[in-house]
Amino acid sequence: MPHRVTELHNIMPLRNLANVRFYGILSHNAVAALPHADVSMQEVQDKRAAVTVPNGLALHDYANLYFCARNPMMFKRQSETYNLCVLRISTDVFTLNGVVFTDQNAASAYVRFYRVQDGIDGMNFDMLFADD
Repeated sequence: MPHRVTELHNIMPLRNLANVRFYGILSHNAVAALPHADVSMQEVQDKRAAVTVPNGLALHDYANLYFCARNPMMFKRQSETYNLCVLRISTDVFTLNGVVFTDQNAASAYVRFYRVQDGIDGMNFDMLFADD
């Protein structure tokens, strides 16, 4: 992992912190059974609902983390930041079974999925951590 990846992030409404404390960070499908606040964009969720991770599950069966919370989702929700929080997650999650990551938004038509054991060749961390 590049030296710049010291943690991962999860963006969520503050209202959901009690559930996270009890259940952990859940996938879109798993959290659907719980009362929760949702800041996702429906058109993006509709695209994500059609995505299956190669050799894996439906995308909505994975919990989402970001390499950098300063991303398009946060930009789209900047007027709501007073209701949002960014959880800082240890990179130790990469040692868990079944972890995958992408080189861009998982709903993108051009997304590539990577298994942790395959490494991160092709990831553009300069772009990922760019200021704008």
